[in-house]
Amino acid sequence: MRNNIGIIAHGAFNSLGTAATIYLVDNNLTSLPSDVFLPLRSGTIWLNCCNLKQLPQVTKHLTIQCETEGNAVRVLDLTITAARNLAYAGFVCKRNKAFDTEFDFSCTECPAGTSTALPSNSYPGTTKCKNCTAGGWYQDEAGQKDCKRCVNGTYVPPANVPGRSPLDCSVCPTGTNTKMHAGYRACPCLQGFYRLDRFGPCMACNATSPGLACKDDIATIRAGYWWSWVDSNSSNDQGRFVNFTQLKGVWHSLFFVL
Repeated sequence: MRNNIGIIAHGAFNSLGTAATIYLVDNNLTSLPSDVFLPLRSGTIWLNCCNLKQLPQVTKHLTIQCETEGNAVRVLDLTITAARNLAYAGFVCKRNKAFDTEFDFSCTECPAGTSTALPSNSYPGTTKCKNCTAGGWYQDEAGQKDCKRCVNGTYVPPANVPGRSPLDCSVCPTGTNTKMHAGYRACPCLQGFYRLDRFGPCMACNATSPGLACKDDIATIRAGYWWSWVDSNSSNDQGRFVNFTQLKGVWHSLFFVL
């Protein structure tokens, strides 16, 4: 049942015991008694949290869900179980300075453009709101545990991170397969194309040199060919790169056109 009320008194749910779902949305509530939901043993409470500065305490098997727009919601005075549940649902939580009560956690809704996911059995205070990464990801809602996918053929450039709207997803550059999801780049290259930057355009392999084989966005040397350098600076850059990767222990059989 949906409500259009402005106040809820102490003890309003004392006789209810167990509730499957209670909807307290589309209303003008600005405050709730801190213990109003404690008599409820289980269930889900939907609230319009826009005007609430603090949410009531909840028991172990009771969940609060917020229907909200605009500013992030902060939930105070939570148990560790309630904080962990919110951390799974798009909130970042921390323990308060006072440790003298059971309700010593507070959680804040992650803003648009971010998400959070709490690994199993993790402590609620170990998570942070993470920006949706560059590539095919954005989030236009607050309090979400996952980022949304840009439509196929579009991506969020690094300069626009975090993407907070579908409009932040730009058309993938030339030489890419715009029928596919961008993933963590600006769409994969077309077959027979390569790129120098995962967010840059892709170039045709044979148009550059018949000695190149292009697959999975990179160019490698075909058998019977060798590198030739445009100038000494390119050769020196390649040498420094090889030395760096060997020192770091990350050398792979990948060749880059310089």
